[in-house]
Amino acid sequence: MDDRLDERMFGAIIRSMLDIARNSENHTWFLEKENFTSGEFTANDWQRFLGDVAWMASQHPALHIESVIEVPAPD
Repeated sequence: MDDRLDERMFGAIIRSMLDIARNSENHTWFLEKENFTSGEFTANDWQRFLGDVAWMASQHPALHIESVIEVPAPD
C-alpha cells in the first residue's frame, strides 16, 4: 500500500505547492501576497489551505508539518 497523501483531496494551494516544488530545482515553494492580488488564489483558497495544513498536522503528526509549512499570521 502506498502511504503517500493523495493530493487530490487537498485544495488549490496545496496542489499548486506540490506541483511547483516537484518541478523546482531546490524543491521549495513560497506563497506570496501577489498570488492573491493577481487572482491566482482566492480568500476561500486560503481558508482551505489553513484547513488542509491543520488536517495534515493532526492526522500525520510524524510528518512535522509545522516545520515544513510555515503559516504566518494574516496582515
